[in-house]
Amino acid sequence: MIQPVVIEPLDERALLILFAQLFLLLMTARGLGELARRVELPAVVGELLAGIVLGPSVFGALNPDLFTTIFPQLAGSYHLIEVVSWFGLLMLLIVTGFETDLELIASRARPAALVSAAGIVVPFITGFGLGYVLPSEFLVDEGQRFVFSLFIATAMSISAIPVIAKVLIDMDAIHRDIGQITIAAGMIDDTIGWILLSIVAALAKVGGDASGSAVLGTAGETILLLIVFLGLAFTLGRRLRTQLFDGRIRLSVVRVERSRY
Repeated sequence: MIQPVVIEPLDERALLILFAQLFLLLMTARGLGELARRVELPAVVGELLAGIVLGPSVFGALNPDLFTTIFPQLAGSYHLIEVVSWFGLLMLLIVTGFETDLELIASRARPAALVSAAGIVVPFITGFGLGYVLPSEFLVDEGQRFVFSLFIATAMSISAIPVIAKVLIDMDAIHRDIGQITIAAGMIDDTIGWILLSIVAALAKVGGDASGSAVLGTAGETILLLIVFLGLAFTLGRRLRTQLFDGRIRLSVVRVERSRY
């Protein structure tokens, strides 16, 4: 028998802080986004700048007391705004998925692959070289420079699909060939990048002396989960999407027919 558990209610002060944070974030992002549009830049540039302005580097440095009041270093407040941010990110990715034309991407597979290759190779080489020339003060352990360089290279190779999608949406280019190719290249970059990151994590976990089986096991687990996800996306996900769109179309037809009488 399951024992009843007393769950403490959410602190009202934490909710008030969350609403204040959301108000400040939305107003600042909206304002700087409009300024970015006025200088013919994507709104996401201003919205990203809002995060810097409201962070510890600017807001926290100018008024530390007010900053800690609105953004307290408390686990409850942090997790609340974190959930909202993850939800917003998820919604943006869902919108991006709905706007992605898989048939167009399939017909432009070669350009997408070339763009993806360039988007991985160039940052990876640059990041790896940067990791080797950085002073030892940036490293926790000088003997881990190879793993550190791999991490920098991998981090620079992974694209930011949400930011790319928002830029394309702001520029009204997501339905064009270049927008679809960019999204496809970004997805390929992220797939390869996360596999590389799993390998780097396996190396870092054992101090750079990971055996081949450990590295392959970690990478294999990542690839297996990716295959399962893609399988679900192209089966259940496609059916769900079709049903949603068919339902919306049928509802629209019913409304049109009713409006005629």
